[in-house]
Amino acid sequence: MTQLLASGLRLALPMAFAALGGCISELSGITAMGLEGMMLTGAFFSVLGSYLNGSAWAGIAFGILGGAAMACVQAVLCIRYRANQIVCGLGVNMLGSGLTTVLLSAVFGNKGKSAAVASFKAVPLPVLSKIPVLGTLLTNDLFFYLFLLLLAVIWITIYKTATGLRLRAAGVHPEAVDSLGIDVIRIRYLSVLICGALCGLGGASLAIGQMSFFSSGMTAGKGYIAIAAFVFGGWDPVFTALAALLFGVMEALQLRLQVYVTYPQMIQMIPYLVTILAISVNLTRREAPAAVGKPYYHKTRRKKRHEN
Repeated sequence: MTQLLASGLRLALPMAFAALGGCISELSGITAMGLEGMMLTGAFFSVLGSYLNGSAWAGIAFGILGGAAMACVQAVLCIRYRANQIVCGLGVNMLGSGLTTVLLSAVFGNKGKSAAVASFKAVPLPVLSKIPVLGTLLTNDLFFYLFLLLLAVIWITIYKTATGLRLRAAGVHPEAVDSLGIDVIRIRYLSVLICGALCGLGGASLAIGQMSFFSSGMTAGKGYIAIAAFVFGGWDPVFTALAALLFGVMEALQLRLQVYVTYPQMIQMIPYLVTILAISVNLTRREAPAAVGKPYYHKTRRKKRHEN
């Protein structure tokens, strides 16, 4: 059981990063449907950065920038041009899939897989690694501790600071926020870019944290499972992380069960079946932000159009 939880924790990390990003985006009022494309782009650029510089640290930086750049596309379409947010998110997913395939062929000369690059290796910690059960459960991966740090920072920011209050208010009643002189548009842009950066970090944790290469479509629907994670977690960072862990454990379980059955395709369905069930259940019984998915017209621009 401990080994299963440890494997599930490792598999959950990429989804957990993306789910946190989606949580921030939706709390500001922008539907986070493009997580898959942002993760995939981040995974490719993390490998590209590691390949060009010979450093996994450079890979992290490239991955974050790649995810943020893809998020910028969605932000402009949804906020500036007020396009349908679900359609834009799906478009970003398709763009990420197509763009990474083209770049993979152009840079590495292979449509399926990149060359091996520098990646992060697990480093046993002096004290934690010797604890009988906890040492096995806690991964020594850099991304795991980075995730814990980001989770704490995000939770404190959302629930204990004025910035977090403005973020949540922008996703519930943007007109009220605008009437106080707070720029709702800026809040939403920053939220989507942070979402993209976290998705890029999730892609990097998959490509140069768990592996040392990029393969076409390597996220394999993890971005969509991340959506289910923050919905299941009620748009709360901590519960979202726990939901991602649940999905990671289900994925680890199906990998272990495949060797015992004749038709492994049935076992491979387990994570996705659990995801479908989770979408219909809200762990915290919280509703989605009232203004999520709804385009917002800036108060001052509305006045100018009215005067003209």
